Amino acid sequence: MCFSGMQICCGKEMENRMGEPVHRDAFLVGWGVCVDIGYYGEGLYQGVVQYGMMDDGRAVIMQPESGGKIQVAEKDLLPLSAPPKFVYGEQVLVISHPGMVGTVLKIHWHFKEERCFYTLLVDGKIRSKRYFDNDLKKIKKNG
Repeated sequence: MCFSGMQICCGKEMENRMGEPVHRDAFLVGWGVCVDIGYYGEGLYQGVVQYGMMDDGRAVIMQPESGGKIQVAEKDLLPLSAPPKFVYGEQVLVISHPGMVGTVLKIHWHFKEERCFYTLLVDGKIRSKRYFDNDLKKIKKNG
């Protein structure tokens, strides 16, 4: 498996699905696409996730936030060469609609175009439109 764009994450304390503590002093962290159909109900199937690889070949899903309870096999993740431009929970401006601010709710992978697209929450409502990187702009933080 390719670990390009991954970094070391240290001292994460998490739980598995049975509520048992899982602690690893260091593991590789990266972004990829979840291709395990078993996670369709959680909204992760074909979604872009941030994960940490453990030494036993399992990946712990870190984003979207799962508290370490969702773990998938390494074979069920397609690694991305670069992280998505926008991340879960980030506020963005919609370029085509000045003044429209949304929050990244979901990150998906477009297999044909080989790029991320986003689902936004705008004014408390989920937008059905697919937003790509070039449709959105980061909101600059003051200070």
